[in-house]
Amino acid sequence: MPVFPSVVKLTFITSCLFQEREIIYKTNAETLKTALLSAAGRAVTGVTISQQEFLIKRMPWKNGETGKGVFDFDGCLTLVGITPDGTSQGTIWQEIGDQLVTHPGLKRRMSADYHKYAGRTDIDGQKEWADRAYENFHKAGVTRQNLLDIADNIILRPWVTDFIKEFIAAGHKIAIVSYGMKQVIERVLEKNGIRNYVTAIYADTLKFSGDHLRGVVDYLPRVVPANKDVFARIFIHLNEDYPKRAIIVGDSVHDLQMFRGNPQALRIYLNHPGSYTAKGFNYHNLKEAVRAADVVIATPDWSFQPVADFINWATYTSS
Repeated sequence: MPVFPSVVKLTFITSCLFQEREIIYKTNAETLKTALLSAAGRAVTGVTISQQEFLIKRMPWKNGETGKGVFDFDGCLTLVGITPDGTSQGTIWQEIGDQLVTHPGLKRRMSADYHKYAGRTDIDGQKEWADRAYENFHKAGVTRQNLLDIADNIILRPWVTDFIKEFIAAGHKIAIVSYGMKQVIERVLEKNGIRNYVTAIYADTLKFSGDHLRGVVDYLPRVVPANKDVFARIFIHLNEDYPKRAIIVGDSVHDLQMFRGNPQALRIYLNHPGSYTAKGFNYHNLKEAVRAADVVIATPDWSFQPVADFINWATYTSS
């Protein structure tokens, strides 16, 4: 039974050169064709949803089955950039660095670390960058309460809460796989009344001495962009005797390995507005996303509704 029945009216743009695998969600009469040609280097053509029957094979609830959804957190479920009320919100890392690290020396060190590590795509390099950040936070005197205060001010995308509740009510399961901090993610979910709807959270677990942040619990598995595919796969196969149909949703280059490592899933890339202006969408990383994902949803607003609509469309057409 569909959650949002209006979804059947949506229109998509898709590549005709790669077996109609990549789809761009078209909203608010925004023309994506020229931008896609420029960013992805591919010819595109307008198609209707009814022509995309191949997607049904990947949906978790085909033939009444239940399925699993794997979601990134920062920027995917949360707002990142200029929010609708005109304020700015970053990732968990950015918010902690901006609000709690005030010493000029630590600021310079974090800036140098960004330039040194931002381009690293290997697991060790990404762990080292995270460890350096935790060390900076410790030196800045970050406390547990500081982190909870940060979490209490993180805003979820509109429709995220409703979507998660409906998804779980339909019998599916949800995991979050994040290059973030588990306790902060849990607090955000708790504040929004959806912590108990999420089966698993794969992210770094922070270590404290009293109330003061000491770093990360290093005997637990570490989650970085280069190994997010492993944690997604663990959840998809958890307690299952066969490969479970699944949906994976991400929003940045940090999620593309999670897509590439799970080709059996329906992989949805949410091209959020970010620095969206009157000139058009932010197409940074769109070329790589189009190659790694099955579906690219591009929207100029901040709502999670396009993702919910697309998933619901597949539910509606496969029921």
